[in-house]
Parts: sequence; structure tokens; C-alpha cells
Amino acid sequence: MKVKSFYTLSSRQLDKRINVFLEDSQIDVEDIKFSATLFYIAAMVVYRDR
Repeated sequence: MKVKSFYTLSSRQLDKRINVFLEDSQIDVEDIKFSATLFYIAAMVVYRDR
């Protein structure tokens, strides 16, 4: 199992980065964790290589 972390200042940019990662990767997503603070929005994709 592996993880990939993303953080940005806007949800739109976070969506774009995660979607690019998912489209360009040969992975099986196990889970996506989401967190927001005053300064940024973050997500962690938990996945397995195919």
C-alpha cells in the first residue's frame, strides 16, 4: 500500500491535481482522506499498484 499527498489553496486546483494523478496512474484506489485548514486544502490518496 502506498500514499500520495496533495495540498493546494483551492478545492478546484486540488480536484485537478488528484484527477491528473488518477488518470495517469495504473493504480487501485483504496481510500481518499480529505482535510482543510485556514490556509490550505489537503488530500491523501491511499492506493495499491496494479
